[in-house]
Amino acid sequence: MDAITLRRLFGRRLKLLRMISNLTQQEMAERVGISVTHLSKMERGLAAPSFEVLEEICAVLETRPADLFLFAGPESNTKRSKEASGPHAVLGRMPTGFVSWMGSWTRNVASETDYWSDSFYQLLGYSKTSHQPSYELALEHVDPSDREGAASAFWKALAGAPVNDFRLHFTRADGEVRKAVVYAEPATDKSGQVTSIAAVILDVTDWVETEDSLMAGRTQLEAQLEQRTRKLQEVEDHLAKEIVRRTQAERELLLTSVCTGCSYSSDAQDGSARVRSMNRAFCGAIAHDLNNLFGAIIGRGEMLVEEIGSVQDHAAVILDATERAAGLIQHSQAMRKKKGGEEDVFANLSEHFSTRPEDSDRESLKGLNVLVIDDEEIIVEMLDTMLERFGITVNTALGGRQGISCFAEREGELDLVILDIDMPDVDGWEVYRAIRERSPQVPVLFSSGHEPESLMVNILSDEYAEFIAKPFRYTALAKKICVMVAN
Repeated sequence: MDAITLRRLFGRRLKLLRMISNLTQQEMAERVGISVTHLSKMERGLAAPSFEVLEEICAVLETRPADLFLFAGPESNTKRSKEASGPHAVLGRMPTGFVSWMGSWTRNVASETDYWSDSFYQLLGYSKTSHQPSYELALEHVDPSDREGAASAFWKALAGAPVNDFRLHFTRADGEVRKAVVYAEPATDKSGQVTSIAAVILDVTDWVETEDSLMAGRTQLEAQLEQRTRKLQEVEDHLAKEIVRRTQAERELLLTSVCTGCSYSSDAQDGSARVRSMNRAFCGAIAHDLNNLFGAIIGRGEMLVEEIGSVQDHAAVILDATERAAGLIQHSQAMRKKKGGEEDVFANLSEHFSTRPEDSDRESLKGLNVLVIDDEEIIVEMLDTMLERFGITVNTALGGRQGISCFAEREGELDLVILDIDMPDVDGWEVYRAIRERSPQVPVLFSSGHEPESLMVNILSDEYAEFIAKPFRYTALAKKICVMVAN
């Protein structure tokens, strides 16, 4: 198949798939990112797509590249409706050797006599002298399912109308069933009366069977190609999952090496630097947990001081948080003893429980609608309880992804967002950018156990953002919210 034929067949296939997708040339050209003229040339076989355009076409049509090249050959795509009719046109469409017989039949209308050519006798399986040609004898050989249509075509020709491409099944004298195409042209005199009918009968059995075989082969090929494509997709998906699993296993092995003191690195030259970096990250994770736990303890403790009658309700939460914090603190104290120093981390803890929020602060906080976004459930619960005591309506989101969704749902109702920075699913910066895209002026109060330089730069550049360090006091949070809402 030459390049011109390939372009033409590709263009026809492209146009078919575009029409199946219910797209106009204008719509498809805009989605692919090309001009309508270029698309039109491709569909007419006058231009070929680049690899980039081919990828865009597949994306728009939601198909695979192989689907654009599924055509059996030039014959299978012939548009018969636009070609000339008649027996010679049919012969021109058929490959040489696919017409077994071609016979002619002439009828004199006035005398009602028929003439069959020698080849027509052979087509029916008769010798020339065995039977007298007649309309009735010919009709007997037509399959019963096609007989009514054949009679209608005959009377149509007698009425002066040509018969084009009439298809039927007929049975030869030896019982073999064949397929034929019939063309008939009436001849008229000067007055317009039909004087004779000339018909050509083509035996196209082999051609039709070959077309059917090609179509069946094409269908089978498409099914096999689709099956292979699915298998390749399954292999690709499996490899992608394997890459994720291996990457996760490598990270876990690296973290294990940091915790156990064993060295591990995929690159031996910078292995020690990786371990040092991971040690810093591990210590930072411990500090992050300590801040969150102490934040919960401090918040609950202040609420206990304010309302001593609720000890029973909060005792279990405080006990759980304290036990977790104690384990981490014991580890950090042991590390400090090894370095020759020790610090009492509880020395100044009592100062956090010394004050209560001012009545004026309480009044200004009543009726506010606040969204709390944090990945630690204990912090979310503590802030929910604490803020509700101020008369604030509290919406909570556990993690960054849930926080973005919750903000989108309540965007016009919120007066303030309290946002944690270190979250595993979607970090605080990504959540902050999503909030600012929707609402540039809603106040955002960042909370974190450390103050990175990048955080302070962003806060200084945003007049509607503030920062509060974990663990924070009950009163400090109230004052910070009051200032932000007032401004």
